[in-house]
Amino acid sequence: MLVDAVQSVGQHPVDVDSWGADGVAAAGHKWLLAPTGTGFLYVAEDFARELQPAQIGYLGLADADADPYELHPDARRFEVGTASPAPYAGLAEGIAVIEEVGFDTIADHVQGLTDRLKDGVEADRLVSAREYESGLVTIDVEDPEATVERLAEEDVVVRDIPGTGTVRVSVHAFNTAEDVDALLDGL
Repeated sequence: MLVDAVQSVGQHPVDVDSWGADGVAAAGHKWLLAPTGTGFLYVAEDFARELQPAQIGYLGLADADADPYELHPDARRFEVGTASPAPYAGLAEGIAVIEEVGFDTIADHVQGLTDRLKDGVEADRLVSAREYESGLVTIDVEDPEATVERLAEEDVVVRDIPGTGTVRVSVHAFNTAEDVDALLDGL
């Protein structure tokens, strides 16, 4: 089983062992405060041995000079070539900030702001579940594209979800109650 954890990692503690996942993938630019283009793939060691990479690069080899070659026994076998270190330095810093602040602190903060937002939205306009699930909140609006543009003029950033008549709000650790109130006033 491969889990897409892009909406979890960085706003909730993640324990891949308790999930029983063979693999977990996530992007760094969402909740980990990292640059676009970063992310990770966790592959359980026993499962990694069963998979053959589509392409083989020298970083995926246990010994690049061996003949015949042997792949690393773990997820390193999927490393094809050298990646730019700069974005991953940003990912490391984003993870460090998340860990320094603490997952419980972040989760409590995000939940409080998310509850505040949901409480301020009319029940028939709230598309997301009323109970807390994550910092993502989807709201039904009359004209999503115009709403995004109008809110941007007030320094409130949301995105429309094409074809749904909704906007999505992403509440995170750096947001404040004032941010949520400004969004509610702008809706």
